[in-house]
Amino acid sequence: MNILVPIDFTEVTKHALRYANNLAQKINAELLLFHVAGKRASEEEVKDLERQLTMLAEEVVLNDCPWHIAVKRGSIFEDIGAFAEESSSGLIIMGTHGAKGSQKVFGSYALKVITNASTPFIITQEQYRLSDKVDNILIPIDLRNEDPRVLEASAVIAKALGSKIHILASWSSSRSKQNLSHQIAGYAESFFAERNIPTKVKFAPETASFDKYLIDYAQEVESDLIAIMNKGEEAYRTLFGKNFDQNIITNPYKIPVLTLDPHSSSMLQDLLGA
Repeated sequence: MNILVPIDFTEVTKHALRYANNLAQKINAELLLFHVAGKRASEEEVKDLERQLTMLAEEVVLNDCPWHIAVKRGSIFEDIGAFAEESSSGLIIMGTHGAKGSQKVFGSYALKVITNASTPFIITQEQYRLSDKVDNILIPIDLRNEDPRVLEASAVIAKALGSKIHILASWSSSRSKQNLSHQIAGYAESFFAERNIPTKVKFAPETASFDKYLIDYAQEVESDLIAIMNKGEEAYRTLFGKNFDQNIITNPYKIPVLTLDPHSSSMLQDLLGA
């Protein structure tokens, strides 16, 4: 199965391609480099973009793993997710950056791309240390809105890559919600234990900013991925605060963020052979 890598020819997306290349070799996947051209791009412009994609693939990937290229006219907000489904891609690895441009993926605009797709994403930032391993995956759990399917999808990845799961439960002043938090944590521990996946649970203290605490904790446990459920743009903002996209996706430690649609686990199982 394919890993789709949207390319806008910036260093940020070149870094995402390097990350994707490392992962593809580990899970025996193929890479699909994809560029969304302007809706009025000419045939000559499309052919030139195809040549640029080929040159980039030869520079970064070469013979490390099988790769293909594709250029499509349209909008990044609609066509990345649609093309992922059309090409049977089980994962999208996308770079995000602060540069402005109509066809660049950056800041809050990354959320619009993510929430328009059912395919799971890994969002990377430039200068994140590349590694052949995903040793630690952090899953934040919010008692109001959490979907247990994030556990299923994370288990697929952890099993395939030999990762340890870290669960961070949000704080609540309510005694009943505190009890619920312990019940959910206990369920999660049992869920991963049954699959022989090492797990550590942490209960967040009272804090004015759960997302900031989450980011700092992710750095503390040396997380290689932060895994969250794709609940739509407004749900993200409600769950983690109005600046979620800036605080998590563009976190200062540049930790990649895995976003999962509620039905992502089956796609990941196909991709990872789990």
